[in-house]
Amino acid sequence: MQAQVALIDDADGYTNLRERPTVQSAIIAQVPDGYVFFYNHDHIAQEDPWVEVFIAKDPFSLGALESGDRIGFVHRSRIKLLEEWEKYDGEDFSFRYDISPFDSTQFNIDREAGWISGINGRSPWGVLQALPLHSVEGIDVTYADRQVPVHPAFFQDIYQCHNDFVVYRRGDTFYVHHGSGDGESYYEIVWVFNADGLIQRLVGAPF
Repeated sequence: MQAQVALIDDADGYTNLRERPTVQSAIIAQVPDGYVFFYNHDHIAQEDPWVEVFIAKDPFSLGALESGDRIGFVHRSRIKLLEEWEKYDGEDFSFRYDISPFDSTQFNIDREAGWISGINGRSPWGVLQALPLHSVEGIDVTYADRQVPVHPAFFQDIYQCHNDFVVYRRGDTFYVHHGSGDGESYYEIVWVFNADGLIQRLVGAPF
């Protein structure tokens, strides 16, 4: 199974996440319009009317890497693949990581059986056994000529980031998407911003 990124696109303002691929199935949760998530690409490739999706319980993907998702089914008519939206390269929105070489003397590294299990008390994305090459020191975001603050809690657990990403626009909302890490440490991240600031951060290994 290969997972990729999509979002809810529903004029009702939400859609139902169901336990099984049928309207008679129990509703697990109501997922708001615009919410981004990973989905089972096999169902899209086979043109199934229902798609298996993985809805992050925490909209900012904070906590342990195994924090879990709500797994269920959404009708294909209620979602839109992220790459189906307009790619954006205008001046109303900008995003850029402030990246520095990783200095191990400035971090507390936890290891378990040879694996890096924590950096400064956080479960790290993009890291397995070897130390990361660089870390994120900050994120510079502007929306309609206004600086948008991003709290350090949202970037202190992600490593191997870079400024090679794609920005998509959906109305007044912008989605910044890229992959980081290599091999088994590979993960994907989507930042979601609107006029209110950062409204979602999706992080996960889509396999």
